[in-house]
Amino acid sequence: MRFGRLSGLHVLAAATLLMSYGNGLSLEFLMVYLHDARGISLTAAGVALAATGVANLASAGTAGTLLDRLGAPRALEMGLLLGAAAVAVLAWAGNFAASAGALALLGVSNAFRRPARQMAVYAAADADRRTRAFGSMFVVMNLGFGLGSLTAGSIVSLHDPSTYQVVFLADAVLTAAAAIVLELGLGRRQPHAATAPIPEGREGKAADLSYWGHVRSDRPFLLTVALSFGFSFFGYAQLDSAWAAFVTQYAHASARLVGYAFAANTAAIVLSQMAMNRLSDRLPRSRALALSGAWYVATWLITLAATISALSGVTRAVLLVGSLAVFGLGETVYSPVAATLVNDLAPERLRGRYNATASAAASGAGVVAPPISGSLIAAGTPLAWSLPMIAVSALVSGAALLMRSILPDHAERPPVERARM
Repeated sequence: MRFGRLSGLHVLAAATLLMSYGNGLSLEFLMVYLHDARGISLTAAGVALAATGVANLASAGTAGTLLDRLGAPRALEMGLLLGAAAVAVLAWAGNFAASAGALALLGVSNAFRRPARQMAVYAAADADRRTRAFGSMFVVMNLGFGLGSLTAGSIVSLHDPSTYQVVFLADAVLTAAAAIVLELGLGRRQPHAATAPIPEGREGKAADLSYWGHVRSDRPFLLTVALSFGFSFFGYAQLDSAWAAFVTQYAHASARLVGYAFAANTAAIVLSQMAMNRLSDRLPRSRALALSGAWYVATWLITLAATISALSGVTRAVLLVGSLAVFGLGETVYSPVAATLVNDLAPERLRGRYNATASAAASGAGVVAPPISGSLIAAGTPLAWSLPMIAVSALVSGAALLMRSILPDHAERPPVERARM
């Protein structure tokens, strides 16, 4: 069975929707599952969850090399199958060691999945439409994750461990199905040059070290990676690990209000992506990244404003929900522009290594941010967390503008200008 004339982007979108829907079913409940269903202490559960990020970082170098050797479609299929195996094991993991091992395997899977997907999207899209392609895939991913989370909320019962197993096994099946969709849709196609494997006989230990040496000496790319770490640390990592804890402690937000705020974030992404794509297509890359940073600054300012004690409950709720909607606007600019920029900077034969390195920077931010943010939130004043977030987000945004003098012209120029040449 084949998928006929479906384009590579359509196949990737279908696989992404299946994968993200499955992830939405299970990932929101990992901490609760380990603690409530498996009797693992919250501290030990946090250590087990950290295994995902650590394994991701540890395997990034190997993943980058294999991405260039295997090509994006094969590497993505491998990452999906590893992810399916990991969540299937989690469904039956009865102790800390088994859970930590499964989560480490999930981290290895992530080391392949994200950079391979970026490579595949870049290769499948026309040169002047790559930012829009990344933006569309970002919408599909968020939509799938949001729908999965809503479905899981109607299935999972805190008093019935078997319901957790249902969502984990469903995630495993859907993730494996995504790999099958890729194989049926892309398996026999001649890979685009951007995702073609390095020919046999050209790769060896010395050559591999030389390839990685090229990555480490690429100054514009290394500065892009540093910015990626900054945007992730003061953006995504705070949203994932700190925002809910901050607003429940200092803005007295309920769990339901936090849920509404995250729903607003997803809605903002889905509804604004096309408009933001048109805007990003007309901006130099450095300016687009700076704009994204400005949205993050606005998010943390609004979140801080919600902690003012004189505000009414309704006003506070509007501010908190609005803050994550604003963050979503920043995401719709940052995610596609950053992904396109990394691939524009990468030589074709090293695109896997470049994407794996950029992905590792973002993952590293997710590993180090939670303990730092937790200590700032525990300081007893909202300013201890908010001011660093606002100030450094502004600095990262300003640093993005300085990239204009460093980026090569083909990477900095807006897509609209490239199409006219």
